[in-house]
Amino acid sequence: MHKQHTDDQINGLDAWRRVWREGIALSLSTPGICALRQALVTNDPRLVQGYTAWPVANAEGSAPPAAACPLGLAGWLGDGLETTDEIEEAFARTCLEADTRLGEPAVCRFFIGWVDEAPLETIRAELLPEIDRELTRRGVPI
Repeated sequence: MHKQHTDDQINGLDAWRRVWREGIALSLSTPGICALRQALVTNDPRLVQGYTAWPVANAEGSAPPAAACPLGLAGWLGDGLETTDEIEEAFARTCLEADTRLGEPAVCRFFIGWVDEAPLETIRAELLPEIDRELTRRGVPI
């Protein structure tokens, strides 16, 4: 077996989990993480896979969001972002910050790919404890 990290693990942790813990979670606001937690707990249909925000901006410009990915939803429902363009910009900024923090270009792909490909039940079961871990680290009661 080769030692180079794969899509499955980085330094012994699931790659998506390491990117969440050491990159993405540190870039999200506490209200954003709480909004994401609530969406996962309640199985909120506004939480989607495969899109950063829905509807996708078109030639006529941005629109108010109807749904978003976990990172987009955190900004939308937690931080009050009002348009799909604002969500897209916040998503890009969060990913860039995670990549910079972890010292690897596009390392956020491990988290994003996992979110887009894993069944929602798996995401809920595995991401909720990570969210709770981060909120506990911040001193937020769960």
